[in-house]
Formats: sequence, structure tokens, C-alpha cells
Amino acid sequence: MRIIAYIAAIAAANFATANWAPLTFEWLGQFWVVTWGTFFIAATFFLRDTVQLKYGRRVAYYALAGALAVNVVLSFFYGDLIWVTVGSAAAFLVSETLDTEVFTRYHASLRKRVLLSGVLGGTIDSAVFAVIGLSPLTTGIVPWEFLWTSIVAQVVVKCGVQVVAAGVIPWQRLAGESA
Repeated sequence: MRIIAYIAAIAAANFATANWAPLTFEWLGQFWVVTWGTFFIAATFFLRDTVQLKYGRRVAYYALAGALAVNVVLSFFYGDLIWVTVGSAAAFLVSETLDTEVFTRYHASLRKRVLLSGVLGGTIDSAVFAVIGLSPLTTGIVPWEFLWTSIVAQVVVKCGVQVVAAGVIPWQRLAGESA
């Protein structure tokens, strides 16, 4: 069930981004944009942690590969630009790998591991995707002067989700179920 939830989150992110207009607002004299898919991508970090808790690191990597395949297939299905697809895949691969390795190697409480690995993964995911998939370097969807707000807005959402997940989910019980 955990693997299905993890892969479903990536499918939901693709669906939401392709079908729902992004959340846009002005704040501090800047224009901010957050796709609804960002909330689902944020969930992939703690969902991957639950997969690793139950099945181990190797299976977590297999699940990551499956989620990456779903991500790429759905990107093509929804007609994303090739650089958006490449940016999404690269961001997912790098950030989820970072999340996995930090979660594995950081020796602290489960809550702290979930929080740190998810915050680092979410931050890298946002930066890699924005630069490869949205910037003037490739697609020009977001001009350089606004790229930072796109990255910051995504990071805030992803970090917020990690804080909630680390604080609300009963990690010790989940860890006990995997033993």
C-alpha cells in the first residue's frame, strides 16, 4: 500500500499540474506562482520514507524507479514540453535520491530524519526543476528575474508539508510495523 501511495502521489502531481491553474499571487512586490502539483510532489518525500521504513532502501529505489517512469509517461501523455519533462525527471531523480540517502545516513530520530531529508530533497527538487524545465536556459516559461520566486514558493510549500508530516505522522508506529 505504501508503494502505491508513493507512486500515486507522482501521478496526482502530474494530473494536478496539467489540469488545474496554478495558485498565483502578489506578495512583497513580487509575483508568486505555485502549481497544485507541488503539494503532491512534497508528499512524495515522506511517502518514500514510509516505503523505506517498511521494505528497506533497495525497494525504496525500485519504487523510485517506478515513480520516475510514471512521471515521464504522464508528462508525455499531458503534452509537456520536452524540457519540462527532462527537468521534472531530473529533479525527481536527484531529489528523491538525496532524500533516500539522507534518510538512510542521518542518525537521529525518525521525525528529524523525515524532516531533514524532505526539506533538502524538496529544495533541490525545486531548484533543479525550475532551472531545467522553466528557465530561459531551456523553455523560457519563467524569466530569470522571476525564477527565484518560483523556486522559493515551491520550497516553502514542500518544507511546510515536511514539517507537518514529521510532526503529525506516527513515525514510531510506522517503524514498528516494518519490523
